[in-house]
Amino acid sequence: MYAAVQRELKHERIQGIEPHLRPPSKSASMFSTPPFEQRKAWAGRCMLLPRMGGRAAKLRYYKAACALPHPLQATDVKLPTDLLAAVRFVVGKGERVEAERSRRLAVLARCARTLEPLHRRLVALMPAHVRTISASMNLALVACCIDALPGYPDRYLVHRFVHGFEVCGHIADSGCFRSLEAVDQAPYTPVESVFNTSSNRAWICELEQTMRAQGNRPGQQPTPAAEAAYAASLKECAGPSPTTWGVELPPSEQSSTGRTHRGLTADEVDRHPWITEGKQYPPSACRPRGLWRPMRRFAIWQKGKWRACDHARESKHNECTKPAEALAGQATAELPSQLARSFAEGHGRPVAMEGGTEDWPRAYRKSPVSSPRLNVVCVWNPYAHRPEYFLLSGFNFGLVSAVCGFNRWPHFVMASARAWLGCCSGSYFDDAFTGEPTYARGSGQAALWAWAELTGLPFARDKHVPPHGKPKFVGVVTDYTRVVSDGELLVSVDPGRRASLFELIDGALGAGELSRAQAAKLSGKLRWSLCPCFGRVGLALLQPLHAVRHNTSPLPSDLREALAGLRMLVELMPPRSVQVMASREPPTVIFTDASFEDGAGALGVVVKRPGQPLLWTACDCPEWVLDAFREVDRHKAQYIGQLELLAAVLAYTTFPEELRGRHVIHWVDNESAVYGLVKGYSGSPDSARVVNLYHTCVTQLGVTPWVEYVHTDDNLADLPSRGDFLLLRMLGGSGAFRPAVVPPVRSLTGPLLPLLAVAVLP
Repeated sequence: MYAAVQRELKHERIQGIEPHLRPPSKSASMFSTPPFEQRKAWAGRCMLLPRMGGRAAKLRYYKAACALPHPLQATDVKLPTDLLAAVRFVVGKGERVEAERSRRLAVLARCARTLEPLHRRLVALMPAHVRTISASMNLALVACCIDALPGYPDRYLVHRFVHGFEVCGHIADSGCFRSLEAVDQAPYTPVESVFNTSSNRAWICELEQTMRAQGNRPGQQPTPAAEAAYAASLKECAGPSPTTWGVELPPSEQSSTGRTHRGLTADEVDRHPWITEGKQYPPSACRPRGLWRPMRRFAIWQKGKWRACDHARESKHNECTKPAEALAGQATAELPSQLARSFAEGHGRPVAMEGGTEDWPRAYRKSPVSSPRLNVVCVWNPYAHRPEYFLLSGFNFGLVSAVCGFNRWPHFVMASARAWLGCCSGSYFDDAFTGEPTYARGSGQAALWAWAELTGLPFARDKHVPPHGKPKFVGVVTDYTRVVSDGELLVSVDPGRRASLFELIDGALGAGELSRAQAAKLSGKLRWSLCPCFGRVGLALLQPLHAVRHNTSPLPSDLREALAGLRMLVELMPPRSVQVMASREPPTVIFTDASFEDGAGALGVVVKRPGQPLLWTACDCPEWVLDAFREVDRHKAQYIGQLELLAAVLAYTTFPEELRGRHVIHWVDNESAVYGLVKGYSGSPDSARVVNLYHTCVTQLGVTPWVEYVHTDDNLADLPSRGDFLLLRMLGGSGAFRPAVVPPVRSLTGPLLPLLAVAVLP
């Protein structure tokens, strides 16, 4: 029976599904080309052109650079092979794809019914705590799909849903994610050296003492965080499918307190059958104690509400965990843009697109654990004024093992939905996105929804967002409405995330102080929000936030200026435009250079547009620029790094119209400047100002830059920076020179508001 179903599934698999390839290691992926913007500077290790040197090196290098294609103009789309196969499936079926998916769903449902007897046998093997989660799943169908997928690596996924996932210790390699190299693995403490009865009893005693010391006393009002943590635990105990276990209160107590459950005492946990593994012990002093190890539960304010978290690091759960892989290969905020470009490539023209999202409810809780003894949480009961314990049958939100453990399920759902339904979908943890042409009439998202229900872990109905023209995925809004008319899509920050950033920044500015934890949180949120939308604009403004090492009160001027500038950036920056069809036009080439000798500097820029004469500019560095650097940072004997960055900016302030909307390869002969320009960040305050000015100009002009290192002997811009103009006049003619436009001093010192204004460019 199983073999027959497997043969049918192989027959129904869409064409082009290749064996799964796990994400490459960090070292192997270091030099991979991203889809939309340069992410890393390769400097001297992996250059577009090798060093030439010798006679007429500058001229030979300049000619070779003008013949290069732009690295981001490649026609191949950076998507998983099975997702590309799903795109080809939709393109090939066209408007018939909706009916074809309905037929395929009927086949899958029939296969599930055929395998139902095998699923019941699997349920009989499950421990009691695992059965609360996995009994409703179609694990026999999941197993058959895994066997029918070519080279799918996660052979033990069904085994884990029958017996549970590991919580601590050596975590087995699923083969789905990036393999952890030895250098990337955190120090590991053997489980048996920490999780033993004597150590567990001592930890339980210490945990209860600290919670009593921090909790509210009778007559004291509990904190909102304490109430939220306890309420979240009680909510998971109630309902038809609980994921957390405590003690159900009698009806009379439920009506008087308004609560349906309470937590367990330490003695009740000792006697719980999940802890004793079904063994019955007499209620005496000889009963085993300390077989379990709890984690402290607390609440944090996140996305406008309190969220419960578990401190698995404090209890040493994470210290005693050794994973074999790290999460990689998930969908990113660029997935909607990549799908639009992929469908445009498939059709040979931009096509109208729409996208929608789904969300798995109580995501981590739906992955059962193998040992409930290691999955107990301790919560402060603010009403009874005591610590209480809850048992969880699924992962909690603090375990290192939970990250890859849970994501093995979305990985399978996406792979199988692409293979049998052609769903153009991707997932990021519990969020799933589907983006397809409008002629598919939302059938891809509908098929993904039906497939999730068929496998037994459906999406949340209250978080279903149907397909539309401006979908939001992982906090980023992608506007599809201009794909056909203008050949572009617009990417911007989600208004909700924008509001949360305003709240954090305004709170810090209003209070006049900022703690290290608040600075780290704000920096992380800003980096996550700005990069997908605005490239590297604003990252240099994070430098004062990274410098916060303790509670800062009052706010220093540079930190206050950075916060004000970041707020303005989030509020006023327009959406980022992404071209749907990769440009075929040859790139524009820029060479920039600077010199600094005897306290004086000079700047040089060379620009060559395809089919147009060479342009160049040169100037002595104004003294007020050096004064501005000294005002922002300490006095330095050498400013060559800052001037190399300023020369890069000079290209865009002097030739804005010639560079507007262009793909540019920008050659710089200073490695630190190359890395700063690509990363969009610098640890030096004066360099950070110039780096942010560079990315502001690039974004305003709609330039797609690729910054590349060139040796000084090969750099054509080395000539104008040192006063040698003969070759440039020969190459460009009499009208090639343009007077240099140096950015105004107000963009380098003082408040950062002018730096972010459109008036930076002429």
